[in-house]
Amino acid sequence: MNQLQFSQAQSPRESNFDFEDLPQLQEQQINESKLSASIFTDVYYLFRLQIKIFGTIYLILLILFNSYIVFDLTYKISLLYVTILHFLQVVRLAINNYNNILNDHNCCLELFWGILSISYYGCFFYFIDHSNFPIQYPTIMYFVFTLSWIAFLLHAYRQNKQETNIISLFTVFCKLLLTAQLMLINFRQINWLQWDWIYIFSIVWAFLMFAIILQFIFIIDFIMKVIITIKETNILKKQALNQQIICSLWINLIILSISGLLTFTIVSYSILLSTEKKPFNFIPIIICIVYSLVIAAYTCYFKRTLNQFLMTFQREEENQNDNNQFSSPSSKRRSIFTRDKNKINIKLPQFLIKLSQTYFQPQLIGQQYQSQKQIQSLSEIKQEKRNKTDIEQPKQSNQNSLTELKVEKDQNCFNCYQNESCAVYMPCGHGGLCIKCATEWFVEKQECLICRKPVEQVVKVIESNSNTFQIVDVIAF
Repeated sequence: MNQLQFSQAQSPRESNFDFEDLPQLQEQQINESKLSASIFTDVYYLFRLQIKIFGTIYLILLILFNSYIVFDLTYKISLLYVTILHFLQVVRLAINNYNNILNDHNCCLELFWGILSISYYGCFFYFIDHSNFPIQYPTIMYFVFTLSWIAFLLHAYRQNKQETNIISLFTVFCKLLLTAQLMLINFRQINWLQWDWIYIFSIVWAFLMFAIILQFIFIIDFIMKVIITIKETNILKKQALNQQIICSLWINLIILSISGLLTFTIVSYSILLSTEKKPFNFIPIIICIVYSLVIAAYTCYFKRTLNQFLMTFQREEENQNDNNQFSSPSSKRRSIFTRDKNKINIKLPQFLIKLSQTYFQPQLIGQQYQSQKQIQSLSEIKQEKRNKTDIEQPKQSNQNSLTELKVEKDQNCFNCYQNESCAVYMPCGHGGLCIKCATEWFVEKQECLICRKPVEQVVKVIESNSNTFQIVDVIAF
């Protein structure tokens, strides 16, 4: 590289990269990207599977319990179903933490709580057929252990205020409310409490009130998104808003299964226990079955959009923090930023159209023909200029033509002239830079190197076909 090219490579800022090591480093980064992408894919599909499993388990439990209310079936079926779920959870927890179970006190407590839950359900089974069994003692022991567990987590949180401790504390607090509710039900069954059944479920009512408030909030949010979508004229933004509406409606359906179905089920059960009469005949079981079919059909129909939505909420694994770090080699300094692949912006278009060497435009639905026509006209103009230049300037036998030099120059970064230009700033659409230069400038300024507008993402593109490029990765955001 001559002195003129070296001076151009330094502008508009000093270049700190060791270009001698770039080929090896680029190969290493490609391998790391493939590894992190495979890890992310496995975790993401596991997360989606857990969402589907939890939703299915909850709806089946509601159908079984409403069958007990409507058809006078014994609630041993529902209790057996819950016992099997607890047993599977204990087995899963023991297998996943087999090597670290003795060093993790919280894991040991969770395992013991699961075993205690199974033992309590066994006592409840016996109490159904033998009403003289002292069910109050297993219930009190169940509640006291959960209370001790939450006291242990409070002490751990005071010593180490981490996000994982907060999540564990919230989870155990929900379990404490569950054991307290079961204790109230058992005390009412053995006549230790003389309250009416509708007051026995006071903890459930508090939870349902919170769900109803949350339902109203999400309904208002859904209505606002619909209004904004109707008023929006930009096609790209309208497509993104349509995806948000689909996801918002799906969330409303999920919350409705709690605020609506569960509320209706508990009301029916309370009336049945108080009056020993079926309050709504077959309506509860019919509503549960129809609702389950509706939400299953909606989830399958909008599977792709909902998968992208769930991907943005996938939590980052602790062991991925080190793997997802991207470091720029430098003899003077290293610019390091974390690349979180679990938060991909669904507003980004899938394809970009290259209008010039440094400008890309999103390929919009309904505008593909116009874009191709515009690209074709620009290509013809460029080709005419190149042909005219080649005719006016004679070629030398041992040198490349001006057209070949221009094509080779277009494929390289206009800043360092060393690496392939495959990075594009979004949303302005300016590119022509390599990943190294684009990410270093983004870390320093977070603005476009050409138009100086704010940059939200730096994306990597590959050529799909003539003048059409596909976004394959989000390098920085």
